[in-house]
Amino acid sequence: EQIIDEFRIHSFLGRSIRAGKKVPRPEVGQHSWIRSYDGGWKLQYDGFESTKEMRDLAARAVEALGLDFGAVDLGLTQDRRLLVLEVNRCPGLEGGTVSSYGSAITKWCQGELERKATRTRAEVHPTV
Repeated sequence: EQIIDEFRIHSFLGRSIRAGKKVPRPEVGQHSWIRSYDGGWKLQYDGFESTKEMRDLAARAVEALGLDFGAVDLGLTQDRRLLVLEVNRCPGLEGGTVSSYGSAITKWCQGELERKATRTRAEVHPTV
């Protein structure tokens, strides 16, 4: 698949709590398809807003693995399809990401946050 953009959606109990886009690191050469920090890429959270499709796909990917949370890397293809590239079940936490998880966990512990229902397989694939 030809991936033209890559995104990371942090999902907690079926809700997106943080989202960013992978962008080139300045003054560093970029690997053409491995979009990691060592490959010359970084996550840019400021100014990025995920779509409902991204949030739903990330939530379903985390749920499919039986997890409560995870950082889902999504790829956007040339023909505008979103693909799940990986689910990080132990994502790096720093800066605003720590705050996002801390806030979500606090709300969950206080009973203010329950698992958000995701679409059923029949809703995703009506012919199955």
